[in-house]
Amino acid sequence: MVWKTDGQDRLARSLEALIDDIDHKFPDRDRHNDGTIGDTRHRALGNKTDHNPHVHRDGAGIVTALDVTHDPEHGFDAQAFADSLREERDRRIKYVIFNGQIFSSTVDPWKWRRRNQGPGDHSEHIHISVIDDPALYDDPSPWTYDLSGVPLSPSPVFPPRLRRGDSGPAVVDLQTLLGIEADGDFGEDTDAAVRAFQLRNNLFVDGVVGSHTWGILLASSTVRPAAAPEVRLTAEAIEEIVRLAAGSPLIRQKWSGSLAPRGYIKGMAVAFAHVYAKWKARDAAALIMAAADGGKEATDALAWYAAEFRAAGMENASSGPAPLRHLFVLLIGLGMRESGGKYNEGRDVSADNTDAETAEAGLFQMSWNARAASSELPRLFALHSKGDDDGYLSIFQEGVRPRETANFGTGEGVAFQKLCKSRPIFAVETAAVGMRVLRKHWGPISRREAEIRPEADALLRKVQEVVDAIAVAPVPQDVPVPRDVPLPQHFPVPASLDPVHLLLLVIAALLKEKPMQDASSAQGQGDPLRIVLATLLQSLAAGRPAVAGDLAVDPRPAVRPDAAVPQPVTADPLALVLPMLLQALVQGLAPSAAAGGTALAPKPPAPIPPATLPPTPIAGPVDLLGALSGVQSQGGAAAGGTSPSSYRRSSKP
Repeated sequence: MVWKTDGQDRLARSLEALIDDIDHKFPDRDRHNDGTIGDTRHRALGNKTDHNPHVHRDGAGIVTALDVTHDPEHGFDAQAFADSLREERDRRIKYVIFNGQIFSSTVDPWKWRRRNQGPGDHSEHIHISVIDDPALYDDPSPWTYDLSGVPLSPSPVFPPRLRRGDSGPAVVDLQTLLGIEADGDFGEDTDAAVRAFQLRNNLFVDGVVGSHTWGILLASSTVRPAAAPEVRLTAEAIEEIVRLAAGSPLIRQKWSGSLAPRGYIKGMAVAFAHVYAKWKARDAAALIMAAADGGKEATDALAWYAAEFRAAGMENASSGPAPLRHLFVLLIGLGMRESGGKYNEGRDVSADNTDAETAEAGLFQMSWNARAASSELPRLFALHSKGDDDGYLSIFQEGVRPRETANFGTGEGVAFQKLCKSRPIFAVETAAVGMRVLRKHWGPISRREAEIRPEADALLRKVQEVVDAIAVAPVPQDVPVPRDVPLPQHFPVPASLDPVHLLLLVIAALLKEKPMQDASSAQGQGDPLRIVLATLLQSLAAGRPAVAGDLAVDPRPAVRPDAAVPQPVTADPLALVLPMLLQALVQGLAPSAAAGGTALAPKPPAPIPPATLPPTPIAGPVDLLGALSGVQSQGGAAAGGTSPSSYRRSSKP
């Protein structure tokens, strides 16, 4: 329950009547963002916010503001509630704020206008302020509003509020946006990154990530880090996985009286292999899917189904293959509940959601309005929109009668619907991310109607063994940032100064003291070490990646056809270091199962003479040095942000 009094200050009687009425009419609604009296941040604002008891009556301070959590899943749609209040024009209302908009009873009366306070402004809750007149703010008369028949609101949905000590997939997404190591645990480093972002973006610095912070973070992050490579399973691996699925008891089991299409079980097994391979390559979306159960039942399907998983002997306490596998067990059950395992399923014809934002499509009946829940959802849309294969469509088609289903709306929403049905791996990946960050998007999940089958886990364990045993070819990615889709920043920095970094610094110092050669001896050749260092510095200054081809210097002097053959000279000891560094570079750029702990890349090729090295991209000078040393550099630049943490918590009007 929200704060109403502490014996000294109290809530306005009119707002007590309103919150009591809402609680009575919507007993199951989410209350985590309800609030009345302000927290530390709000107290510092004095009489600039109605969440502070700056109005006094009979010796008591009166709070004249109320926030109520937006929860359309349980009937309380804040947008519909605000519109109803606006139509009723209750004389007690001073102003109302929701989702970046405000209407007032005095300023441009009863008309919505933009607040211009940035993304995420009052998106988790609606703010109601009442007039500073005791005859009005203490009037406990019933409030009139009507939410009957209100459809699910398409208003933005932000990820859950996060703070230090939290864990799970939403933390992975936050860390990816911040450009720091994505381990799924909100610890000291993440807290520092969030506070640094808040400070840079004029947000309240408290380390708590709420809707306003998520909005600013998503809107301000426009450049992604170099993504882990997309992977493709080998034909042999796919054939083996399909064979395993065909022999699984899952093929012969009934789901609510119906057998799954043979292609569905086979396709989901192959899709799991695909995503598991991406997880091994540290793909951001796969990391979200494989995060530990952080206990966030409101957003995470694994947390919501925790009791069912424990009863089936499936634990999700630690990030890694186990929660990823169990997520796919739940996905298999959800697909049978939502579409009967049919990849080409259109929207539920009994529903009224026929616009581009809300129309459902595909195996898991997902809609485009879910995209705000994770930065990875728009990225997956951009990635798969330019896919050059069938997304395992030919596998999912087995046992399903081909048929066209309608798409609704225009723009990205209708493109999302088509892609879900034409490229099943896209439907799988987006639903897998969505299940970890927006479980209320699926009614059958909220009602716990999706079945968990241990036979599915047994099959996926065998699939996991297949992927562990084979090499998966990486596919280069060149995914454009889609229009209006914010993506995160990343600035790699070295975690420590390893011996090769130190060696290069020593070389730089020696070169600084080395006397210049005369023009005749230098003609037609360059000092290789000077070229290497100059290239690195030039790349750093220009902000472009260095490439191995830029550094491939033939140490032999260039000889004109008519020139005399030069006499041997004593070799410069420093120049002898270059071939060793280049050799290390070639080896460092081709990770293998032995070097990187995964089987996601082919074995490194034989060393190539420096003069013929191909232009292999390197993330930047720091990552180049890491490649030379065989030590991967760590990400370290910080970014993040928040809105107030708790009530005492509410949002500035």
